[in-house]
Amino acid sequence: MKKVILICFAAILSSNLNAQISDSIFWDGKQRTYKFFLPTSYTGTQKIPMIISLHPSFSNADNHINAAKWQLIGDTANFISVYPNGTSNQQGSTNFSWNAYNLSIGSSADDVGFLNALLDSMITNYAVDTCRIYISGFSNGAWMSWRMMCDFTNRFAAVAPLSGSWKYGKDGFCDHGGCNGSTIPGTNPPSQEATMNCIPSKRMPYMYYRGTNEVNLTDRAITDPNGIYFWSRHNGCDTIPTVDTINSNGDQIIRERYLNCQDSTETIIMNVVGNSHTWHASATNEFWKFLRKYSKCSGGITTDVSDIDDNNKFEIYPNPTNSTLFIKTAYLSSFQFSIINAMGQVIMQGRLNDNSIDVSSLQSGIYFVRLKDENGQWFNSKFIKE
Repeated sequence: MKKVILICFAAILSSNLNAQISDSIFWDGKQRTYKFFLPTSYTGTQKIPMIISLHPSFSNADNHINAAKWQLIGDTANFISVYPNGTSNQQGSTNFSWNAYNLSIGSSADDVGFLNALLDSMITNYAVDTCRIYISGFSNGAWMSWRMMCDFTNRFAAVAPLSGSWKYGKDGFCDHGGCNGSTIPGTNPPSQEATMNCIPSKRMPYMYYRGTNEVNLTDRAITDPNGIYFWSRHNGCDTIPTVDTINSNGDQIIRERYLNCQDSTETIIMNVVGNSHTWHASATNEFWKFLRKYSKCSGGITTDVSDIDDNNKFEIYPNPTNSTLFIKTAYLSSFQFSIINAMGQVIMQGRLNDNSIDVSSLQSGIYFVRLKDENGQWFNSKFIKE
């Protein structure tokens, strides 16, 4: 009976990992849909951070959920992950886009209004820490995140776009080769300017990701060959970046950091060597390590550092166990594992599969589980096999 109870307990814990919730808002004559994930530990009694992540053009929230996987980190780091859907001009299509600018392809919806209404709804119905709301997006979703940063800067603590610029001039205005959708010199395929200016109400920390093989490396104010980055200048940073190379989750990254920014902000460009237009393997981890530091209150730096300790990278359950040991990780990584007995002998090893390890063959006793991440760092924890 005890064995049956423990196995059932493990199954319940596994099935109760943060579940996907679908909801909608009626906005501007349309039923606008979105999906979100609450962390497993969510009770509604403590306000927690929230991230809005926007899918690329001709895609949808489901595809972006599978690519970005914010919910896997949010379950351990204790934040809410929200994935809105854009719209399509073709009735019945689920290939959605964002109307980030007047000339955005595939959509003519009031997405600025919808996203603001979505924020208001989440804040009203869930325990959201309004000091720690972040926004991210990929490609056309990155355009939309920049649009929100330009027009509604005060709603966010930091921004993390990937492979998509906001296409304003180098000083934030539509002045590069004309305005009203003029083609930006040097873009291939041709990329057009926005038809409105970017006038942020405050300085804003941001980390921007892109692949070095992307075709539109001259998109405005991200890699403008005729001027420095608009946001690094807006943040009051050094004009010349400090450049180094790091490795994260299999990605080799040339990192450009614009230092000495004002108002406790940062400007960081992450160039993934050899990659093109994709959600990079390291992006979600590195984005969260960056975003989690920032609050729009308390001088810009968060005082909640409970989820920042990289030595607490995973937890195990149930403990004691009699069958399956489940692993809940705070980062997305490909972990190797070892099981070590009380004599220090490695008795089981392999690669973590489906965040679980079958320990049913072990004898009763005390064991240690060790996880090794992609950087070769080990993390240890103890469990009891009954």
